[in-house]
Amino acid sequence: MKLKSLIAIVALPLLLISCGGGFYMLKNDTGPEIKADPDKATIVIYRGTSFGFAVTIDNFIDNKFVGQTKGKCYFITKVDPGSHYLIGASENNACAKITVEAGKVYYILQGIYPGVMFARTGFSGKTPDDFAKDQKDLKYFSILTDAKELPTMKDEEYKETCADFDKEAAEDPERHKDMINLQGF
Repeated sequence: MKLKSLIAIVALPLLLISCGGGFYMLKNDTGPEIKADPDKATIVIYRGTSFGFAVTIDNFIDNKFVGQTKGKCYFITKVDPGSHYLIGASENNACAKITVEAGKVYYILQGIYPGVMFARTGFSGKTPDDFAKDQKDLKYFSILTDAKELPTMKDEEYKETCADFDKEAAEDPERHKDMINLQGF
């Protein structure tokens, strides 16, 4: 019992600190209207829990930084239609290969889970109703446009993360089916 308490005392502060190098998002009092763009796919990424509130998770689409999450927040990004790799970088690199269409909005919940040293993350596809239930308690963030340097992922790390996802998806298609079959609205 004492060992479990000691582990909890050590792990909790580590979970609560950010694993990123900084926060490159700007909090806005109100978020923009979420609407489809006729030429792009609109992606809403959100964290609906305050668990691990201070932990910052960097998010990339096709190895391009698109935003960060902390507890109870969301951001919106737009991408060209087609297949893309979405990566959440934390203690693990959660990856999902998504296929999106122009003129649709996609809602993605970014989960956060206890890790060994920091928090781990993962993704799951959601509906507009799922997002609406959480949205009233979420803060909207946009990327700082004047940031001198945004987070990056090394090319070899990106390629390895994508290859690992492809292998997992081929070996166990059920594991990632909600993201592989992500629905737009």
